[in-house]
Amino acid sequence: IGTARTFAIIVAISSIFGFCAFLKKKNAPKLLSTIAAVISIGLACFIPGNNGFWAVFHGTPSNNITISEDLLGLLAYKKVGNKEVLHVQGRYMAKLPFADNHLLLGVIPVLIHKNPEEVLVIGFGSGGVSWGAGCSNKVKAVNCYEVRKGEIDILKRIELNKFPGLHQILSDPRFKITYSDGRLALLLSEKKYDVIELDVWNDNAFSSTLLSVEFYSLLKSRLKKNGLFCTSLHYSEVVLTTAASVFPYVTIINDIVVFSLQ
Repeated sequence: IGTARTFAIIVAISSIFGFCAFLKKKNAPKLLSTIAAVISIGLACFIPGNNGFWAVFHGTPSNNITISEDLLGLLAYKKVGNKEVLHVQGRYMAKLPFADNHLLLGVIPVLIHKNPEEVLVIGFGSGGVSWGAGCSNKVKAVNCYEVRKGEIDILKRIELNKFPGLHQILSDPRFKITYSDGRLALLLSEKKYDVIELDVWNDNAFSSTLLSVEFYSLLKSRLKKNGLFCTSLHYSEVVLTTAASVFPYVTIINDIVVFSLQ
């Protein structure tokens, strides 16, 4: 039902204390008990809807923000000039049009690989990495795993005609988005890829601490003989040291790091 309605219900339910005092306590001032109950209900009515509620915390008017909330948390696209900026749990994550660093993360390993037919992307965000991964006509499939189901739902409520790259992702059959954990997907399937790209933000959930030797070993086992694994050093400083202990070859291009088997 959303955070705003949850708060409203809690505040409204608190009126029961006023009614209980009115009914049960002979010595309780009747008027005061009634006022307390009425104020609780009144306050609940003044709590805005989910869009207006979260707009306050994002510092923008309610007509300037698009919200998607579920049990995993909050997604918000906020208009900033002619851009749509994605916030996850209140923190900047990506933007539309796609950010250059996301495009480069998607593009670089695909252009380096001689025949990048199958690509796996872990993390969708606003879609910049996935779109970059589809830059070559050699790419036949871009499989993206995203834990937040609200990503696509919220994007469909944005004016797609302003962002042709995003429109292509949602209409091109090469792109497939699966709502699941990327590591779990790799564990459950022995399918191998030409390119694996990791787009995981180092956020309040400390998701980068999951990038362990065991995780990189799993990635390595799911690459074809000439396969490439790519991520960004911007996300976590421990990426290079840990992954380099698993992969024999490392190439760094700006803050994009590519790992290979040969």
